[in-house]
Amino acid sequence: AQCLDLFCKGKFIYVFESGSTSLNDIRSAGNHTIVVTYEPFDKMNFVSVTKKIKVLVHKYSFDFSCVTSLDVMYRTLITKELLKVTIMDSFVEGKVVLSCQNHDICSVLPAGEYLVNVLFQVADTKNFIPVEKVVPVMIRRYSFDIYCADCREIVYGTILSTELLDVKLLDESVEGRFVITSDSSNNPLRDTLTAGEHLITTLYQPTDGVNFIPISKATIVTVLKFTPIVRSLEKLVITYGTILTPKLLEVVCENSDIGGEFMYSCVNLNVDPLNELLSAGLHMLTILFHTFDTLNYIQVERVVKVEVERYVPEFECVSELDIVYRTVISEELLKVQCNTPHVGGKFIFSEISTSTNPIGQVLSAGVYSISILYQPPNIINYVPVQKFVNVMVRQYSYAISCEAELKIVYGTVVTSEMLKVTCCDETVMGGFVFNCCTSTLPPIGDLLPAGSHVIVVKYHPSDEANYIVVEKRVSIEVEKCLPSIELVNTIRFTYETVLTKDMISFESSVEGTVQYSPPLLLNSDEFYTAGEHRISLLFMPQDEHNYFSVESNFVLTVDKFIPKITWDENFIMYYNKFHSRDVLNATCVSPGAFVYYPNNSDLENLDVGTYPLIVIFTPTNPNYAVVEAVSAIEIKPTLPTLQWPRLDSIPYGTALSVDILNSFCEEKVDGQFIYEPSFGTVLDAGSYQLKAQFFPYDKKNYLSAQLIVDLVVDKVYPTIAWTNPSDIIYEDKLKELQLNAILVDESILGQFYYSPPLGYVLDVGEQKLTVEFIPSSSNYLVSAAVVNILVHKKIPHVVWNNPHSITWPESLSQKQLAAQLFDEHILGSTTYTPSIGYILEPGWSDLLMSFQPFDGNRYVEVNLTVQIFVEKCPIRVKWDQPNSITYSTLLSETQLNASLDMDGHEYEIKGHFDFQPPLNTLLVAGTHSLTATFCPDDEVHYIPVTICTVVTIVPLSPPLLWANPFPINYESELNVLQLNARVVDSSIIGSFKYFPDFGTVLPAGVHPLMVTFYPLDTLNYEVSTHKAEIVIEKNTPTIVWSASKIKALTYGDALNQLDHLNAVF
Repeated sequence: AQCLDLFCKGKFIYVFESGSTSLNDIRSAGNHTIVVTYEPFDKMNFVSVTKKIKVLVHKYSFDFSCVTSLDVMYRTLITKELLKVTIMDSFVEGKVVLSCQNHDICSVLPAGEYLVNVLFQVADTKNFIPVEKVVPVMIRRYSFDIYCADCREIVYGTILSTELLDVKLLDESVEGRFVITSDSSNNPLRDTLTAGEHLITTLYQPTDGVNFIPISKATIVTVLKFTPIVRSLEKLVITYGTILTPKLLEVVCENSDIGGEFMYSCVNLNVDPLNELLSAGLHMLTILFHTFDTLNYIQVERVVKVEVERYVPEFECVSELDIVYRTVISEELLKVQCNTPHVGGKFIFSEISTSTNPIGQVLSAGVYSISILYQPPNIINYVPVQKFVNVMVRQYSYAISCEAELKIVYGTVVTSEMLKVTCCDETVMGGFVFNCCTSTLPPIGDLLPAGSHVIVVKYHPSDEANYIVVEKRVSIEVEKCLPSIELVNTIRFTYETVLTKDMISFESSVEGTVQYSPPLLLNSDEFYTAGEHRISLLFMPQDEHNYFSVESNFVLTVDKFIPKITWDENFIMYYNKFHSRDVLNATCVSPGAFVYYPNNSDLENLDVGTYPLIVIFTPTNPNYAVVEAVSAIEIKPTLPTLQWPRLDSIPYGTALSVDILNSFCEEKVDGQFIYEPSFGTVLDAGSYQLKAQFFPYDKKNYLSAQLIVDLVVDKVYPTIAWTNPSDIIYEDKLKELQLNAILVDESILGQFYYSPPLGYVLDVGEQKLTVEFIPSSSNYLVSAAVVNILVHKKIPHVVWNNPHSITWPESLSQKQLAAQLFDEHILGSTTYTPSIGYILEPGWSDLLMSFQPFDGNRYVEVNLTVQIFVEKCPIRVKWDQPNSITYSTLLSETQLNASLDMDGHEYEIKGHFDFQPPLNTLLVAGTHSLTATFCPDDEVHYIPVTICTVVTIVPLSPPLLWANPFPINYESELNVLQLNARVVDSSIIGSFKYFPDFGTVLPAGVHPLMVTFYPLDTLNYEVSTHKAEIVIEKNTPTIVWSASKIKALTYGDALNQLDHLNAVF
């Protein structure tokens, strides 16, 4: 501010029209008025001048940073931390809200491209503008891994499985299945692989192919020859005479599906040991299992030690013999029987202690041991057998008879005739002896005391060495005698009477003492309780051992004592104004309980009138009798006492209710209150008197009463309901949606007046809306209300979608930078970053657009960000299928000759090829996949590319060396000197087959020879043949013709073959 009058010196004072007076305070967004006052120093000649300035405070526009693009893998949850959302201005409070069109941003998004809206919602929408950005998100398919063994060795016959290959899914949350293939089998998990090496490929195919990448790995499986499991005994112990069988040797091949046969041999035998009877001793038996399929199975040999033991003949006899004196020893008694009669032999008996033959002898009582020896004739293969019999010769036992039990009464004498004792075997000579176990008195002819006694009867034989002493016991029970008594007297008396011994007496036939139960209270301070008492009398004789005690009963009858009651004869009381304890107050000297009729509650509930009273006294002492007394009571009517709480003033419109008309009776008497004015009356504003009259329902017992109080009725303000309207955007007109004030009480008539009115367009900022209600009735006052409404800057409607991807090195054009403004009446300028013609690097890049309106006070600057994906430049590779090669040829550049296809490429692409399998790899015969991957040096701008082809490995026919053999004479057999072909490569193993074969005798002349080589490795080598020739020379016979064997010839004799023509060859 400036003062235009330079002659007036003074100072400026600035204050806000409302709120804080300090200009340094931060004002909220909206319109504010600043009052500036110029105070001259010369106040005598100059006056102070004041002016007002309108100040518009715009909402604060802030910014936040986040990633321009996001490249994540499936399963990654999009969060503000992942987007790296950071607010530049830390004082701006609010929250980050993420959204994605047609997708729930709170869940995991499937693989693909998305645009994620990042909105920062400010807490103070009045002073801050929300900011929103768009982040392109590329969600790639999830890459997981599997594990399987690089190589595995299995035995022929083992079926491959995922467990055997140790196949594991390292991320178990990826659902899918394993697919296993082989270079030699369509289904390696079902087919049996032959012995040798096999290439197994394991592929994991995810169920969700959209979000997961399939993965495969290879395993080299070496199939070893299977060793059949042949089991047999390591050692067999048999008895002479047992024929060996496979079952006895427990020879079995546990692999029942393997074809083959068992062969048996023994070191010392030239024949089949299974058909020979082996002599006693140790033999070594060899078992060879010869398999028919030698390609996949190994022959197995086992050695069994066979120990042939001598045969043990068997015979039976008793192990123990228990006999009595007088028994004769015999073979039948010993039960001797030979179970192997084919062995032949004899039995030899001997008593050990005397070394004599016991057969036919009678042994005295005692213990003996008899030896039985079976002697076979051939002791080389048979074992002599000996057994022992323990013989117990017991004493001869006989019997005696007598009475087992005997009962007598005390005083009876025992005699031998009473016991009836006899010996059952008259041949045994001896005599009886009697003893008593329970008394020192002689058991026979004497008097036994009462109780249980045992008499032992023994018979002593003359020959006690061979006969036993027999005894028996007789139980004798001597019973006690029962005495008698007679009761003479009984008694009856009153409670507290003293009992004396003279009242009770008795008589008995036997001397003794008397006990009473319970004990008698004779001459005591204690008294018997009222009622009947049963007394038990026990008589105990002096001779308790031989006589019983006797019991008897008698009854004592005791009568109750009668107490005395003290109580007033008449009582006068007012209804509901007395307590029962003032009336029910009878007393008695003796302790006890009073019961009144009527009782406490009934007495207090009696109406006005005169009533009789009865009391019954029950003494605490049960020995006292119950007694009663009689009285009377007169009850008079009562006047109720009324109360009415102090009343506060009430507002107009309040109807008279129980909260106001709330007088009550202190005695809580049931009755009816009648009010003037009555319930429900609505009084106009002013002062009034209220009257209450009480009429009890129980007119017999209560009288009527009344009470008067004052009440004031006040005027009221109508209540206006009007909340702050929602924020609006600049250019929006005021509607009934904003001007919507109502009365809480809609029954009140009147008129609303708004400022500003309907249809008014408010400027940007926080504005006030005012309403005034003028009621029609004099019972109401005029009401007003004020609300605030916030008018935001308008955001121009600009649309810019993510452009389609381009390929490096394509430059930006209007096709990508094509944002569209729909609010054409808003003028402004548009700027793009980067601009047209710019070449982006491969990957996701941000494109920024900024629209700046010319009227920044009413319109918001719009900044949009989209993402564009720049793809790497593709590379083309060419690779012709190589010609087939022979096994043993290493892979070379002739096969691994993939090259770049440079058509369409402007610049040279540098890089290198990776081949699988690599150079100098030796492949087995068959068809194999070859893979070439070109890895560019500039991986930023170019994509590595992979190409595949196949190569065929042809089996090798091994070359053979075989020179024509030297000539041989006729009748010479072909042998290794002629049939000696060999393979040029000595490492190739196989077998030769000649034609003609070894041992052939050829006729004289020239003959062709042919050999065929069968390699053991039939996968990589073919059968090869070779030819040669051999010359068979004629033999020159040798003539033997000796002159010494020619006889002299006389002239005229003829030549003959015997004496003259006798040459031979």
